[in-house]
Parts: sequence; structure tokens; C-alpha cells
Amino acid sequence: MSLFILQSFGRLTETNDSASEMSSGLPHKQILSYTEGLHGKWLFTEIRAVFSRRYLLQNTALEVFMANRTAIMFNFPDAATVKKVVHSLPRVGVGTNFGLPQTRRISLATPKQLFKTSNMTQRWQRREISNFEYLMFLNTISGRTYNDLSQYPVFPWIITNYESAELDLTLPSNYRDLSKRFNSLSAALPEKTKCWICFMEM
Repeated sequence: MSLFILQSFGRLTETNDSASEMSSGLPHKQILSYTEGLHGKWLFTEIRAVFSRRYLLQNTALEVFMANRTAIMFNFPDAATVKKVVHSLPRVGVGTNFGLPQTRRISLATPKQLFKTSNMTQRWQRREISNFEYLMFLNTISGRTYNDLSQYPVFPWIITNYESAELDLTLPSNYRDLSKRFNSLSAALPEKTKCWICFMEM
């Protein structure tokens, strides 16, 4: 049973239940005892997608998506280590949801490359996926993640009516004019938002 293990000092290692005793000379129970101080360990067979990520503006991180719909983000010393780790993990690419080949090269691809290669835009245009699914796809391939507050997923501001007790979604007046940029709609924005926009443009 293959596992990948993150040690407290940031090294990712692989163990194999049947081969661990031969490779280390230690009984398997001793290896498990040795790894008690680790951050965690996960089954290789549970890995569904591997994305390269930026951390503190550096291409030194990976995000691994598991079968139970959780994701774990790892940061490494440099980009070369990231590449080595990807080549040590199963060849799953970025999963099966985006119409991309399950290769290690895809796991290391840039957001632009993922966007151009994927069929998600065409699926969205054909209404095979929802707006939410398409926006989550764009967030995911661009490097946005729930595991990093500085790169949290973003969604466009759509609704304009925040005063009515009940919101009629059939009224066009309740929606933002998407033909205009956000900062060109300042007349319709709350005063706090206007101040924030002015501050950001200083």
C-alpha cells in the first residue's frame, strides 16, 4: 500500500508497506512510530488531481486533491523540488473533470496552457456545465485555492439590490450591468465601496 508522507520539515517521501522493511532495515511498526511526528499521510490510490501552485509569489507549491473531496497544499524549497515531487506522485494530471490528459506535464502546466487545452469553455457555451462550475474551473486553474487566504477563489459581483426583503431574480434591474467595468458603476455603489475603490486607485 503506497503512501505519500509530509515530514515536519517539508520533505515528501513515499513508502511501500511491503518494501519498507527491505529498504530501511527497520520493521514496519518502527517506521510508523518514526513517522508519528509528521503532518499527515495519504494513500497514493486516493489522489485524484495534482496542481502546481504559487505560494508567496513563487512557483514552489503543489495542491493535491483527494478522492474524499479534500485538498492538501504543500510548499517546497524551490521549483525544481516541485517537479521532482510531481514525478514521484501518480500520473493523474489535474483530474478528469476538465477534459485534459492525465499526465505529469499537465500537472506542471501554466494556467494559460490549462485554459487553452481544456474543453470547459466549449462545455459552458453549450450549457453542459453551470456558471458556478465554470467559474470554479477558472479559479482552480488560475491557482486560486481555499488553502491560501491570499489566493482565495473570487466570483463576480452580479446583484445590485441589497435593500429589498425579497429579491425578484426575474427583474433585470436587480442585476449589475455586465457591459461596464466594476469601477465605472460608482454611481450605483454604496459609499463604503466607493471609498475602497478610491483608496485602491491612489
